[in-house]
Amino acid sequence: MTSEPRNPTPAYYDIFLSHAWKDGEDFDFADKTKWILDFRDKLVAELSRSGTWPMKVEIFLDMESIQSGSIPQHITDALSRTLVFVCLVSKTYWQRAYCADEFETFKRNADQNPLLANQMGRDRVIPVLIGPLDDNEILPLEDIKFHELYDQGTKDRLPIDRSGAGHQVMQQLAVNVASVLRSIRGRDGVLYGQGGKAFVNSTSGLMGSFAGLQSELEYLGLLVRPERNVLPESREAVAALVDQEAGGCAIAVHGIDPESAPFSSDEVVPEYDAIRLMRDRCLEGQPQKMLIWTPRRDEADSLHYKELVDDLAATASVGVEVHALPFPKFRPLVFSALSAVDRTPRWVPRQSDVLPDGSLGVYLLRQPSDARDQTCASLRRWLVSLQDVKVWESADPGHGDPASTRMREEWILAKATSVIIFGTLDSMAFVQQTYRGKLKTWDRAGTSLGFYLAVKETGFSPPKGKVFCSADMFDETAIRSAFRGILPLD
Repeated sequence: MTSEPRNPTPAYYDIFLSHAWKDGEDFDFADKTKWILDFRDKLVAELSRSGTWPMKVEIFLDMESIQSGSIPQHITDALSRTLVFVCLVSKTYWQRAYCADEFETFKRNADQNPLLANQMGRDRVIPVLIGPLDDNEILPLEDIKFHELYDQGTKDRLPIDRSGAGHQVMQQLAVNVASVLRSIRGRDGVLYGQGGKAFVNSTSGLMGSFAGLQSELEYLGLLVRPERNVLPESREAVAALVDQEAGGCAIAVHGIDPESAPFSSDEVVPEYDAIRLMRDRCLEGQPQKMLIWTPRRDEADSLHYKELVDDLAATASVGVEVHALPFPKFRPLVFSALSAVDRTPRWVPRQSDVLPDGSLGVYLLRQPSDARDQTCASLRRWLVSLQDVKVWESADPGHGDPASTRMREEWILAKATSVIIFGTLDSMAFVQQTYRGKLKTWDRAGTSLGFYLAVKETGFSPPKGKVFCSADMFDETAIRSAFRGILPLD
């Protein structure tokens, strides 16, 4: 596990390390950066070793995170996007104006940030005292839990290597930091799902072990699918689910029990279908890594189980791994894999998304619930049937998590000729707010059910968007005719 940022400007820094440079001279005057770098590495190692936060962490440390530009501006920006503020407090720390300013700025941001308003500022400020302080120097830390990394008798700073007296303090600090990160990034936190997505599933006999693993991943901030480890019964439904959830997926973890293997190729065992389908998606790059756990491999009587395992083993070079070992030994491999992959939600265009040369791109915006409306469904079928018209849909499967959905929509909006919006009035209000400023024209009807067309800047200059309502709303012939008048169709 490493602390180097994945990119120069992550959405959030997990930890901001605030320190006074002069404090480093106490240990090594020739290289006053050594102590703070050792502290950083020790904290990262303890977070990983203790299992409290076995994930890659984004740390802001001035000497590494600021490459160029205005130092004060970089620091102000980083503080506004920091989850946990760890400050190494000493007499020198309070004597440095920039240190005191970082401390107060973060506290102020933590209390006022609307996204993190449910997290009290003092819970996200974690001071580490590296020397004794006077009463007036302790005052700013009132009501804030802190850790003491110095000897009460000699007043000397404690060594932090594994054999040193400060080792236990670093362990406690790691637990404290991880607890705050879980409360923000984890299942009940405001940033839940921004840590990536995982597909976790197992056959029924292994659900006990996998339920615990799923909870752990959720508390680490990963959006875990499918919910409750339940797959649909039909092959078609399993394929649709995998197609939907594979997009933007960082890792897939499956458990298979030989006793659950199908007796014939005609028997549907959803977990086996899901594994094969997800393996095919892993070959395409999403998920980036696929881990399969099986309690045993040699005792299986099922030919289909052996075929599956051999088939998976043949694709190990592209990130598919099969492990037959006790589950407690398999669990760390999952976290190790998560630390090695890029968990940033992403979306990669598929071949089916490409706009053919000479075709018009039409984006149908609707909420999934609108797909059940018969008029909407009929009009969709008609539009899809038109020659030289490429239809994208917001209700399409394959983009899953919110971040990947946004990436997909930005990509489509940049290519679409027109955007047709239809559904209930509630859906329209949502779409209008979401896409405000991205569409050239917008018309809205005050009816319970409306069809809308928003037209982008294009070469053929189609007429202004129109709204169809009243009696025409339920007259498909009239609506089709009107759409033909809007779209430049023959």
